[in-house]
Amino acid sequence: IVWPTFDYLDSMRERRRELKDKNPNKAVVIKREKSSLRGDCHVFLSSLAFSKLDRSCISRMVLFQSSRPPQLPFETASIHFKSICRLLSFEKWEKIDYENAANTTPEPQPHKPEYLSWFMLTSACLSRGAQGQPTPNRGFESDSISYSNFELGVLFCSRLLGDQNHDRLYTFDPQLDGCQCGKGKRWYKDRLRGDILRKEMQQQLTPSFVESVRKVHLPIPYHLRPRPYQEDPDSDLMSFTPYLHEVPDGTGHVGNMKLTPLGQRLAEDTLM
Repeated sequence: IVWPTFDYLDSMRERRRELKDKNPNKAVVIKREKSSLRGDCHVFLSSLAFSKLDRSCISRMVLFQSSRPPQLPFETASIHFKSICRLLSFEKWEKIDYENAANTTPEPQPHKPEYLSWFMLTSACLSRGAQGQPTPNRGFESDSISYSNFELGVLFCSRLLGDQNHDRLYTFDPQLDGCQCGKGKRWYKDRLRGDILRKEMQQQLTPSFVESVRKVHLPIPYHLRPRPYQEDPDSDLMSFTPYLHEVPDGTGHVGNMKLTPLGQRLAEDTLM
């Protein structure tokens, strides 16, 4: 679950202030800062809701880190972006040793294309209304689900069936900057032909086969292999505090909030 930290959104606001100072007369959209904790960020999670999350959900939380190179024309405003994807790997990736990394916010590694089995851009959040919940009074063997919301989404699904004309592999390529629509770079031209392609299809998928498939770059704005909130696999404590749009009095150091650096500081202040 990709979620921004307080520090990330604070740095975003700082970049916006710097842009405004350097370009006071430039016709750019710069929203005025608000006095509330939430500001103008389109991210909603309260400390009360976070404190009640299941620990299995928290264990899957990872940092929102902007992809490199940036895929958006700006980095000075929060984006309202919901997506679900499944990565497709054809080789063994080395695990990043974040614990011993010199920089607390290292550059995403490795700098290689990411392949996607599928990617869904959707309006659905993780609420019960959007994702559904068991229908009340359903039978023991029933899997009936009820939904409260009407959601829309677009599914980008890779196709690897040995068809030269229709096979495609959706990817995030760090060598490309932003959307490639109309730039002639969406489709990679290197293809295997004839007997070579048929021979590859008789074997398990290999990098040589991957190189033969035409690829479509998706300008995903976040890093697909981000840093986890819980860096120590043997501890529930979090190394970072996820962004919270509100922290009502008395809720900052209860429940799961005690796992966050912010909750631990508030707990210590309470004891003083």
